[in-house]
Amino acid sequence: MKKIVKVAMLAVCAGVLLLAAGCGKKPVADSAEASVKGLLEAAKELDFDEMEKYTTDTEWSARVKEMLTVPAWDEFIHITAPKMTYEISDVKEEGGTTKVTAKITYFDAADIYNDAINEYFSRAMQTVMEQGADASEEDIAGVLEEILSEKAETMEDKFTESTITFESRKKDGWRISNLGEDFNAVLTATLTDVADDLGNEAAEDADSMLDSQTEAPAATE
Repeated sequence: MKKIVKVAMLAVCAGVLLLAAGCGKKPVADSAEASVKGLLEAAKELDFDEMEKYTTDTEWSARVKEMLTVPAWDEFIHITAPKMTYEISDVKEEGGTTKVTAKITYFDAADIYNDAINEYFSRAMQTVMEQGADASEEDIAGVLEEILSEKAETMEDKFTESTITFESRKKDGWRISNLGEDFNAVLTATLTDVADDLGNEAAEDADSMLDSQTEAPAATE
């Protein structure tokens, strides 16, 4: 009899645990708005471990983390990120999803990046010409770090605004479902946008060169 009672109690306990698991993930914040605020505060510190607590999106951070493996970008963005400010402009419920809209003001370093990249190619080439085969990857990478460090000392604050709507659900513990490229632009002071523009320009140049070769008249004998 005791064995039957024990088995029954274990079954009840297992059922309770299953019900608890089905009630959703442990909340990361008290509300959708609090979740967005937690994310943005962590963004100002570039604290990826903390930011990732507030989202179910497992892909958003890969691109930014890869960019920050370059010491020059990492150092510069750690200067610009804390300059970001924000305000929550709207909160609304739609079919079980809470949409929190934030108006974010962040550092716009697009001009600095473009100038730095152009200067980098010129100075890196000079380094290679001066040192020849003795020029190491560290020497060449150090050129970009030096340029951005110089610009950080003299740059004037320039800001732009982005309005982003973050979506989350209570059953997901108020974790934000999708951060996207707009958030990455905020996080990197527009570095992701600049990289996209450079990539598009390179693709257009390649297409133009291919078209010109295709359209070139055949040589006559």
